[in-house]
Amino acid sequence: MKRRGVIAQQFESLRSWAILLAVALPWYLIEYDRRGDAFLAGFFMRHNVERFLSPLQGHGGGPLYYLPAVLALLLPYTGLFLRSLPGLRSLRHPRAAPLDTFLWCWFLFVFAFFSLAGTKLPHYLLYGATPLFILMAEIMQ
Repeated sequence: MKRRGVIAQQFESLRSWAILLAVALPWYLIEYDRRGDAFLAGFFMRHNVERFLSPLQGHGGGPLYYLPAVLALLLPYTGLFLRSLPGLRSLRHPRAAPLDTFLWCWFLFVFAFFSLAGTKLPHYLLYGATPLFILMAEIMQ
């Protein structure tokens, strides 16, 4: 029998969904109660969907926008990041460390997602900085 991954198990876990809803749902309900349909139109449509589909407030950029942004974001640890890049090749190895695989996938998802988005701001990469710092800490050991 093939073993399912930890992430796949969490997506199927009712307990995980209950925790997610217990943390997030109250805020969404309170905001909807206070602002009604304006909350849905503003938060979901304007600040999520529209920002992804087209640049808002002149914050556009090309597909390579985040390459220099990630190097600047990681200062003064950019050198450690560059030293960690060969770790990407090891992900193709069947015995790649599961944590490293998860951390690289986390960062690469954030990097690719925001690279595809119409609105580009440097701080969007902060969502992917945590796994990079963990990867860089592994190099220092």
